Amino acid sequence: MASSAALRLPTYKADSKLSVAKDVIQCAEKDYLYLLRNIAAQEIQNQIALNNKPSNIIVDGRGGKKVSEATKSVVVYFANAAQLIAAISGARQMLLAYGRRVTGKTLGDLQYYQQQGKAGVALPVTSFNPNSINAATDLYVGVAAAHARKWQWLTRTGKRGTRQSRNKKLRSGKLRVKLTVSKSIYETAAARMKSRYPRLDILVAYIDTPNLNPSGKTAVSRIPVIKVRRKLRGIL
Repeated sequence: MASSAALRLPTYKADSKLSVAKDVIQCAEKDYLYLLRNIAAQEIQNQIALNNKPSNIIVDGRGGKKVSEATKSVVVYFANAAQLIAAISGARQMLLAYGRRVTGKTLGDLQYYQQQGKAGVALPVTSFNPNSINAATDLYVGVAAAHARKWQWLTRTGKRGTRQSRNKKLRSGKLRVKLTVSKSIYETAAARMKSRYPRLDILVAYIDTPNLNPSGKTAVSRIPVIKVRRKLRGIL
């Protein structure tokens, strides 16, 4: 969570019929529940006071359950629909800024998508309705074109983007090989947006789309996109 909290543990009277071992276990369980529920409630109130209202609270893996009834975990999401929409709109602007432009047709094919839940389908949309966005919503933006997977590696100047390899085996040991690999403009755009919206998960992903190349020899059904979703800010 964002800050630490100090709570005085309650004192429990032991049942005279219980053994010492059972008494210790009983107190430990009660202390755990007391800390779990009260620290979570206190932190949520602290964040609300800072005008950082939680967008969703999951208790014991379920929505709608009270924090005061928690027995296993409390997961709190801090991000609202307006932030997600602003972030995905900003990602689109980044792609326009970094993407290779010759005729402008490719960047004219930039498309928004919205997906509800892991089992959902990424559906194309022209705009986002804040009321349809919740903790299970993923927003995407990408070029809906058959050549998008090749186009993503070219920078604004037409040169291939590069970065150092993240392979830990190459970067450690005696040799410490520096390997340069291709870098997608989606990576660049996602990294810039992530620095602006640290409370959101912003990353590069691939989504399934209808065949974008019906007249070609190879069917294209997956395109790169920038993905924006809510980030877990605290788990107890």
